[in-house]
Amino acid sequence: VATGCTATTSSQVIPDTNVPVASITASSSNSVITCQNTSVTLTTNVVPSGSYQYTWSSGAGSSSSASVTSASVYTVVVINSVSGCSTTAQYTVTGNTVPPTVTANNTVMPCGSPSVTLGATSTATNVGYSWSSSGSGSIISGANTSSPIAGGPGQYVVTVTNNDNGCSNTSTVTVTSIAITAAFTADPTSGTAPLLVNFTNQS
Repeated sequence: VATGCTATTSSQVIPDTNVPVASITASSSNSVITCQNTSVTLTTNVVPSGSYQYTWSSGAGSSSSASVTSASVYTVVVINSVSGCSTTAQYTVTGNTVPPTVTANNTVMPCGSPSVTLGATSTATNVGYSWSSSGSGSIISGANTSSPIAGGPGQYVVTVTNNDNGCSNTSTVTVTSIAITAAFTADPTSGTAPLLVNFTNQS
């Protein structure tokens, strides 16, 4: 039986237009790339909480965190998986991978001496020294100083390490000795004593 009655219903769609806010922090123990710490872990922090997609620059990945190994400016694009709203955040990773300078000069064994003092310098201030020898040479003392005592000719290698960034540099020192050879001629070389002999220096 037709009554002529009708019914209607309605619903209200409320758009989710809240743009997420993102920031990046270094979550690793270090925030600078060095020779000791070769990577930095970056972590994205987003508010409000929700389901998000992440895209990092430089191919650093697609998760909320990224491990990077070079100094650069890194950008992450954050997209709300529900609303499609997006935002970006940037973080600058710095680097300190410059090796220390090292200067060391060749030297000559002093005449008649069983040892010689070596020397190395660096323009960096907070550095450590480590000496080693090759061939017949040997380090008598001070192997971890800038001026060790070497016992004999040979090649010596000094490694200088910057204690601030862990970077190293090396230099080779050659120690030589001068052999003194006496040479002379006698005239005459034989005769009856007492005999006057004239010697001529040939060295």
